[in-house]
Amino acid sequence: RSPRELAEEYAHALVQGELLCAPARRLELAKSLLGRLSPDYLKAELVRLFPEEGRRLFVCGDTLPGPEPQVALLEAYAASARQPVGALAETAASSWAYASFGTPGRVQHRNSLTQPSLEQVEFENGVRLNIMRTKGGGDKVELLAYVGEGAAGAPLDKPGLSWLAQRSLMQGGLGKHASAECSTLFAGKAVNLRFSVGFSAFEFRGSTTTRDLRLELEYLAAQLSDPGWRAEGTRLARAGIAPQYAALAHGPGGPLQRELARFVAGGDVRFGLPARADLEARTDAELRAWLSEELSAGPLELGLLGNVDLEQAIQHVSETLGALPVRRAARLPRSSFSVQFPEVPFERHYTVSSSLPKALVLVYWPTTDGINLRRGLLLRILAEAVKNRLRIRIRQEMGGTYTPSVRNNASQAIPGYGYIVATIDVAPDMVARVNEAVLEVGEDLARGGISETEFEELRRPALTALKDSLRSPNYLLSSLVARAQKEPARVAWHRDCVGILTKLRAEELSALAAQYLPRSRASRASIVPDGKGPSEAPVPVEGERPEEAPAL
Repeated sequence: RSPRELAEEYAHALVQGELLCAPARRLELAKSLLGRLSPDYLKAELVRLFPEEGRRLFVCGDTLPGPEPQVALLEAYAASARQPVGALAETAASSWAYASFGTPGRVQHRNSLTQPSLEQVEFENGVRLNIMRTKGGGDKVELLAYVGEGAAGAPLDKPGLSWLAQRSLMQGGLGKHASAECSTLFAGKAVNLRFSVGFSAFEFRGSTTTRDLRLELEYLAAQLSDPGWRAEGTRLARAGIAPQYAALAHGPGGPLQRELARFVAGGDVRFGLPARADLEARTDAELRAWLSEELSAGPLELGLLGNVDLEQAIQHVSETLGALPVRRAARLPRSSFSVQFPEVPFERHYTVSSSLPKALVLVYWPTTDGINLRRGLLLRILAEAVKNRLRIRIRQEMGGTYTPSVRNNASQAIPGYGYIVATIDVAPDMVARVNEAVLEVGEDLARGGISETEFEELRRPALTALKDSLRSPNYLLSSLVARAQKEPARVAWHRDCVGILTKLRAEELSALAAQYLPRSRASRASIVPDGKGPSEAPVPVEGERPEEAPAL
């Protein structure tokens, strides 16, 4: 465990009043419990934990039954409790249907790098594999595959397909196994996949062990070559539409996700949430027509990170992904991506139905992309400079307790597209004053630049964060290992980034501030409550990014 993980664990234990156990002691306790497990023991524990007395029934939804919903719900519950419940019927255990994909793929190219340590392989069918071996972490193996061309290739006349795809594909199971059956087949094994839609590629991420790596790769190959497309997957996804839009109606997330995210992308329908009617109009057939070819034939680059045997891992990939049909080349080069921040600075104000005394102030400064990783680093430091100045201005000079968030959103896929955005939760009567303070902070940085002392105060935490990132499996996998062949510049960046950061100069940051942060370039937005809606904060919608969707 990293020092940060240990610190978070200690802090959590202090807050919760818990006693920390060493990993060895946890293992001892787990073995003791596992030794007592039996059907009779589990049944007795279930009865003990859920006695008939003291049960509570909670129901939520858009509409409740009848004029006396409490009575109706209790009657329905009582009627259900009177129904006999028998033991589950014994079913014959099925066997995994995807153990073979035909003739193993042949290695076409192979390259070994030392700084950083990477093994790069390309198979005859176009599948690319990058492996970074690690010494720690036991037998854990992290996996990330970038497949196809993501939301960039989504049909523009069918908004909402990315939303539906992300929430339904894995729920649809495989052609020969339903999702629930896969869970049963993988019981006791470290086999799992998560699917998400990025702007320039679809992502499959998993965590497994050296023992189960082959099965994990079989699962990925099956998901690409024979997805289930079951209606159950889209049905479960659609069940979340009404709660999501209901929650967004009473909080700042509504305007952020439904309107601003798309507006700052020049109206591009691939960003933000579509209108509810558009999302509900998407069909299973449309989803399959878009995703099927992307998964079965789109570009594929796989990253593996862990203490793996190189030759064995390459053989496993050869017999699974390498045995699939030929992958096509990318059809959408970066030069074809055309997303632009609004040319004319804008001012937009939204009102949401809420009695919660909380408003949101947003100020945007259009910048550029982060494809050049050095420039992206400078833009991140510039965002931190705005944040530091803004925190001092609001807390010390204005006496406010608000905590500003400032984020650099420079796309690593779309040439020329990016922005810095400051977001601050404030009291409704402070919107105008805080908005003005943000604009003044940007103007001060644009006019006066950044001193050497201030720059060093920014560089030190940035250097610490960068070094921490270079030890983070998630960062290494997503920013280097899984992209190393498609974006070879990342290999050199990984090797040189610490040295590059130590050589950056204050005048470079001042030049970017003068270019991007003048008041005349800033756009602003605010979201305020109308004082008439719910007085409680809306339940956050899990999995949604507040500023933009899909990932850039």
